[in-house]
Amino acid sequence: MATIFLGSRSRESLLVRALLLVAWWTLFSTNHVNSFSLLESRTTKPGSHLLASSTDEDSSSPASSIGLYVHIPFCRRRCRYCDFAIVPIGNPQQNNHQDRSQLQQQRLFGSYTHAVVKEILSFSLPNEKVTLDTIYFGGGTPSLAPLSMIQTIVGAIRQTFALASNLEFTMEMDPGTFDRTQLQGLRALGVNRISLGVQSFDDSVLEYLGRFHRRKDIDSSIQLLHEIYGPTCNYSIDLIASLPGVSLADWCTTLATAVQLKPSHISVYDLTIEAGTVFGKWYDTYDENDNLQKSPKVSPSVTNPRPLPSPEESAFQYQYTSGYLRAAGYEHYEISSYALPTRRSRHNSLYWGYDTGWYAAGLGATSYAPNGGGLLARPRALADYIDWVAKGDPKSIELEDQQDEDAMESRLQDLVLKRLRTVEGLDLDFVQQQYGQVYADAILQGACLDDLSELVVYEPPVLRLLDSKGFMFSNSIISSIFVALEAARKKLQKSAA
Repeated sequence: MATIFLGSRSRESLLVRALLLVAWWTLFSTNHVNSFSLLESRTTKPGSHLLASSTDEDSSSPASSIGLYVHIPFCRRRCRYCDFAIVPIGNPQQNNHQDRSQLQQQRLFGSYTHAVVKEILSFSLPNEKVTLDTIYFGGGTPSLAPLSMIQTIVGAIRQTFALASNLEFTMEMDPGTFDRTQLQGLRALGVNRISLGVQSFDDSVLEYLGRFHRRKDIDSSIQLLHEIYGPTCNYSIDLIASLPGVSLADWCTTLATAVQLKPSHISVYDLTIEAGTVFGKWYDTYDENDNLQKSPKVSPSVTNPRPLPSPEESAFQYQYTSGYLRAAGYEHYEISSYALPTRRSRHNSLYWGYDTGWYAAGLGATSYAPNGGGLLARPRALADYIDWVAKGDPKSIELEDQQDEDAMESRLQDLVLKRLRTVEGLDLDFVQQQYGQVYADAILQGACLDDLSELVVYEPPVLRLLDSKGFMFSNSIISSIFVALEAARKKLQKSAA
């Protein structure tokens, strides 16, 4: 399956990652589940992410909303847990032999901007403009890009698309990477929602993660957001849970600090140890074939290593997080997402919809054409992406075929994964209409309603996981549903033979 960016700090496909994790669960099932079983540590970025006057849209119903994701891959350095499609450029505030020179950066920004603009302009239609309901700039660290780059890309967007009157325009930013002038410029461009990559308020934790910013940068950045956007500034903060060496007491302090700041939205992602990353080497989580091992252990080469939490500790953190944030007035509307009333991420909700589509541009990003269209993944290496755009009209490149039987099954699996992430759940009438009654029945059978009444509920026609235990055991439940779907498929094949 192709890579897909899912907005708020989401950079790699949650769907792909979820499928891999479900497969891992099937092979190595125990009595315990990693609490954030279907989550990843950033979006992404996406990826990774309302107007104060707007009303929340119900993500449970098929919607006609269209969004655009733009990937800005530049980062000061690669964090120790990161395997996303990024381009480290060093610290613009320092002259360091390891950093790119100012001239190199200008050339890099220029060539990337040209490619992204060309790709966006290729989306234009002859006699009409598609109306965008959401725009999401993710990364990477978009706030490292010069304001002139963002202005040029937004100009191409306005040339290609019409913009809804209640457009949600989100920009991912890291603390300490923007100043007053830049923020004022972004607001003038229409950016009305900020996704701030906080991750932790503890300087020692931030250092261990390889993050560049510190607590003072978080405080000053949030103060600046309020000064430019006012006291009702619509911003989200990202936090990472299940971190090495972070006790439950430490995590409680993190949540309390976050709530005191009163952001409109909070995303909480579990740390994922990825092969090829610094943490992947430190914690020796993968075997020689890059297969996930059941019990991660710290490599003996690491100095002063911090231990990873146990599955039980992660599960407790997850349940505590959900209860604490709900008590503070946040709606737990998706496995990793919490929002104040009317402040859900409308853009991210597109990814969890039934057959909603979105455009995408930039390194490693993925677009989705609904109604049998398919996914289109862009190259993850910078030179490959620029060459890919230069060789022709990006929109003419063949999309993944969504009409054959295997593709239809994959789409149904994606639908189950996406919809059971949300508090609204999965409408089985929709499944029946699109895929047939046999598959709708199989989903109910796989959900094991009689045995898992504390985790999952069926309120015809909607099947949904209960917060927070159902969300916590989503891997196990979805794995069971996939087994039932496969059995139904084989039964249909046999009867047709």
